[in-house]
Amino acid sequence: MTSAHKAIMNVAEEIFVELKPMMPGDVVLFRGKSGLSGLIRRYSTTPSDETRTIFNHVGVSVGDRDLVEALRRVKRNSLLGRIAENRDTIAVFRHAPMSENARERIRSWALAQVNKKYGGAKILLHLGDYLLSRIRGRDTFWCRRAARIGKYPICSWLVAWAYDYGGYNFGGPKEVVQPDDIADWILLRNAEHWRLVWCDDDLLEYPSIRRMGVWNG
Repeated sequence: MTSAHKAIMNVAEEIFVELKPMMPGDVVLFRGKSGLSGLIRRYSTTPSDETRTIFNHVGVSVGDRDLVEALRRVKRNSLLGRIAENRDTIAVFRHAPMSENARERIRSWALAQVNKKYGGAKILLHLGDYLLSRIRGRDTFWCRRAARIGKYPICSWLVAWAYDYGGYNFGGPKEVVQPDDIADWILLRNAEHWRLVWCDDDLLEYPSIRRMGVWNG
């Protein structure tokens, strides 16, 4: 391990201590620093969006400060490790009224998806719907609904279907939801039921996140 990596790990451990214990069902949203992450945010914006897109990736907590997320495959990862990578700025949100039974259902469904192949083709379907939405001047989901590749998850599909299994949703069809839709639901459309458990300080520059404020409960 290089000295630079050790320094990053030390910072991550300090942040890790600050984190309140994550509960199953907590939503972990990521704002990536790469050019690809920027492109995903750019092509996630639709005519109905109320604010600029903040996040481009999402995972769901399964407790023990671990999360399940769809990358090249669906993986169970440590949030500490994701912070240490320093590739993203991260925010953790909690649906406060959620029952313990619902949290356990979300957890079990998410863990059952681990090692499934990533549905990379779905990114192209999102792009197709973005272009159609711009042409038509309203949100369009034709490409995502027409394709039958449901068994291959992408990040937002994974979280939306896990929540559906727990009896919850993000305000729209689970088959077509994007990270930006999840963020809009949490920060704008259903904010009274959500708490910001933790976030990187950089994200507090966004008014919707700053208004919610970090929960001290």
